[in-house]
Amino acid sequence: MARIGSHSVSIERLLESAQHQHASGHLSDAEALYRRILSGEPGHAAASNGLGVIALQTDRNLLAADLLAAAVAADPTRGAYHSNLGVALESLRKFEEATASYRRALELDPANVDARYNLGNVLAKLERLPQAMEEYRKVIAVRPHHFDAHNNLGVVLASLGRHREAEEFHRAALAVRPESADAQYNLGIALQALGRREEAANAYRRALEIDPGHNETPINLGFILEKLGRYQEAIGAYRMVLPTNADFPKARYNEALVRLQLGQFAEGWDLHEWRWRGGVEALKPRGLVQPQWDGGDIANRTILLHAEGGMGDTIQFCRYVEMVAARGARVVLEVQRPLMPLLTGLDGAWRVIGRGDPLPPFDLHCPLLSLPRLFDTRLETIPSRSPYLVADPARMAKWRERVVGPGPHIGFAWSGNPAQQNDSNRSAPFSAFTSLLRNRSASWYLIQPAPHGVDEDALAATPGLSDYRTQLTDFAETAALIGLLDLVITVDTSVAHLAGALGKPTWVVLTFAPDWRWLLDREDCPWYPTMRLFRQSKPGDWAGAMAVVEAALAAWSGTREQIR
Repeated sequence: MARIGSHSVSIERLLESAQHQHASGHLSDAEALYRRILSGEPGHAAASNGLGVIALQTDRNLLAADLLAAAVAADPTRGAYHSNLGVALESLRKFEEATASYRRALELDPANVDARYNLGNVLAKLERLPQAMEEYRKVIAVRPHHFDAHNNLGVVLASLGRHREAEEFHRAALAVRPESADAQYNLGIALQALGRREEAANAYRRALEIDPGHNETPINLGFILEKLGRYQEAIGAYRMVLPTNADFPKARYNEALVRLQLGQFAEGWDLHEWRWRGGVEALKPRGLVQPQWDGGDIANRTILLHAEGGMGDTIQFCRYVEMVAARGARVVLEVQRPLMPLLTGLDGAWRVIGRGDPLPPFDLHCPLLSLPRLFDTRLETIPSRSPYLVADPARMAKWRERVVGPGPHIGFAWSGNPAQQNDSNRSAPFSAFTSLLRNRSASWYLIQPAPHGVDEDALAATPGLSDYRTQLTDFAETAALIGLLDLVITVDTSVAHLAGALGKPTWVVLTFAPDWRWLLDREDCPWYPTMRLFRQSKPGDWAGAMAVVEAALAAWSGTREQIR
C-alpha cells in the first residue's frame, strides 16, 4: 500500500506515469518506472502487477508469475491481479493453478470477461470440455461479438462430436471476423465431419485465400479431394505447402498414398518413407542401434523385419519375408501377438517373435512396409504367389464338424476395428449385408471377431447365421475356418487380407475412395489373385455396391450348381 505523506504523492505520480507509458506501448520506459516504485516500496501491488504484465508481454513467464503472485499477496482483493496471475500460470502449463486463479478472479469480479474466457481456454486444455463450453457460452451472453469465444466453443463442440453446433458457432465467428483463416479452417473440419465434402473443400480453399501459409489446410483439402475421387487435385493440394516447407512430412506422406493408389509405385514408395519422419504421428522410429537395411548385401547376416500399422498390413507384406531370406539372410520376424500362431512357419522366417518380446541378436532391421521399395516393386512385379499362408490342418480338422449345412459355405465381415483411424471410410453398416443374408441356399459364417456394438441387435435378429466369434481367438483360428469355406465376402479389413493370403476366393466391397492398396477402377487385385473387388459408384452408396454383389453371387452360385 502507498505510504502517507510526500512520498505517497511521489509514488502515485510515478505509478500514473508508468501506467500511461505502459498503455502507450512504451514498455521499456514503463518497466523502468515500475522498478523505481518497487525500489522505494517493495511489494507495491500495482507496480508488481504492471511489471508482471510487461514480463508476460515480453515472454518472461517465470518472472511474470513471481511478480503477479507478489501483486496478489499484496492486494488479494483485486480480481484483475488474480486474472493476470492465471495467464502467467497458464503460460507455464500450470493449468490447475491457473484455473484456481481465474475462478478467484471471477469470485471477486463476476463481470471480468477476460478471466472467464481464459478460464474456458484452460478448462479446454484440461479436457474438461463441458465446463469449458459453459464458460464460453457465458462470455458470448455478455459479448455476443466475441470472436474467439465463438470460435473456441465451436472447437470444443467438434471435440464432443457435436459438429452441427460447431458449424453454427464457426459461422458466427466468421460473421464477426470474415477474414479469419482459422475460423474458415475450423468450419471446414465441422463440414467434413458432417459429410458435406464439397462445402468443406470450399471452406478450406477460402482459408488458403486468406492465409496461403496455413499449412494444415492443404492437408485437409487434399484429403477431402481424395475422398471425392479427385486425385490429381489432391496431389496439387499437398504440394501447396512445399514451396515454403519442403520437408512437410504429412504432405509428403499423403502424396505417397495418392501416388500408390494411382499405381505410381516408383514415386509412391519413396515418398512413403516420410511416414517415419512425422508423416504418421503415431508412428515413431524404433530407435534401434543396428542400421536399417538399405537393400545391400545381407548374405549370412541376421535381419529383424518388424511389423508396423495394422494386422492387415502385416498379412499383406509378410509375403516379402521369403524374398529377403532368398538373399541369404536369417530373418527374424516380429509381429503383433495375435498373428504369431498364423505366421510361425512362414516361408523364409527363421524365427517369429511377438511384439514386445526380447529381441535376439541381429545385424540389420527393416520395417515390413519398406520392403516393396527395396525390391523396386511395380504393379507388374508384385509378388503374388497364392497362397502364401496356409491354415493349420489340425485346427481345420476341429472346425470341420462346425462347417455344416447347405452349400456353398460363405464367410462375411462388414466392419473392421472401430479404433482404426479410417474405419468410418471402410466399414459398412450391418444392414448393408442383410439382403445378401436372405440367400438361404448358402450357409453364412460370421468371421469378424468383434462387430460394432450398434450392430449386435440386428445380428441377433438375423436367423441362420453361424456365429463363432468367441472361438475365433486368434488369426490362426480364423484362417482354419476360412480354409473350409467356399467364399469370403468382406469389407476392407484384415479378414480380406487373410482370405486373400490363404488363396481363398474373396470378394471385397469397397467405398468410393478406398485405401491405396486397392488401386482404382479395377475389379481384380494384383496383390491377391483370388480376389474380386466391388466398388461404390458414389460416396456412401452401399446399396448400389451390394446390388452388384448380389447379382454376382447369384451367377456364382448358378455356376457352382452347373459344375455339380
